[in-house]
Amino acid sequence: MTSNGKSRQEDRVSRASLEAAGRFLRARNGLGPSPGDADQSEFSEQTAEQTSRVELMASIWDRLDALSDDPVVRRTQSEFERPRPVAVGTFGWLRSPGLRLPGTAQIAAASVVGLLLIFVGLLSFGAFDTALGGVDEYQTAVGEQKRVVLADGSSVILNTQTELEVNYSEDLRQIDLKKGQALVSVVRDPARPLVVEVENTFIRVLGTQFDIRKLPGKVRVTVLEGKIQLGYRSALGEDAIDWSEELVAGQQIVVGGVEADRMVRSADVDRVASWRFGRLDFDAMPLNMAIDEINRYSDTQILVEDPEVGRMVVSGVFKIGESEKFARALEKSFPVKVAFQADGNISIQTMGD
Repeated sequence: MTSNGKSRQEDRVSRASLEAAGRFLRARNGLGPSPGDADQSEFSEQTAEQTSRVELMASIWDRLDALSDDPVVRRTQSEFERPRPVAVGTFGWLRSPGLRLPGTAQIAAASVVGLLLIFVGLLSFGAFDTALGGVDEYQTAVGEQKRVVLADGSSVILNTQTELEVNYSEDLRQIDLKKGQALVSVVRDPARPLVVEVENTFIRVLGTQFDIRKLPGKVRVTVLEGKIQLGYRSALGEDAIDWSEELVAGQQIVVGGVEADRMVRSADVDRVASWRFGRLDFDAMPLNMAIDEINRYSDTQILVEDPEVGRMVVSGVFKIGESEKFARALEKSFPVKVAFQADGNISIQTMGD
């Protein structure tokens, strides 16, 4: 599956169906010949979802056509066609014979029609597939970040080396984080809460923003805005939960371990989510942990062989993906030296080595 949940073959089928749908709509409105046998065959092979989409497009087209008889639209059209004087002052050179500037009503009417046409176009090309059901998969490579806007206006920013699935239906909004880290901004919908699952841990929210990261054997969740309800179940696939915890903005929880320990604490949310702005913010972090973070964003790996060096603490803001600059900064701040290896990686060594 591609990042938008469609294979190339499915894309070709959808494009063929779309072209057939276009011919159908043009014929329906007297803008082209009647659909041929090939188009009829194309329609017969469409899925129920595609057929429903075409029918909805036709319905919207019919409503747009009906607007031509609406009194407000007719009055707006007459107003738009009526000549009006153009004020001439400092910018009088802009005036030309027959030039009419649209008023507020005309702009509003044009905007409505434009938005409807844009909606039809997006619908045609499957921009709202998530809202129509099915599972969409998204992923990022090393050093890549990607922002995905979901059908309801919620959004997910995937950090480096992240994989997740999105499942939207009429009564469900669900995100399954397979690996990595994501920043989730949820549009409020009391009738359809959004649930984020990471193995045994799940988060239920109405409208909020939070950072979630899957660590080895653990899950870390940080709330930036609003609040979340976090639950844990010891057995995958079971509905019953062992415990739940409510977190509000500025709080962080780490869940993991054999006993499913949980620890709620205050967090510097700006520092936790600084990665979305392309930087990492360290505050007295052990060097080996800071290097682990730097290494997530690059194929060039920084290696520390001396445990004593790894226990040094580092503070500062560093741009992601710039491993060499980070290593050079260490060389200036600590009694270490940088050595470049034949495989392209960087070794941090003590001065005596």
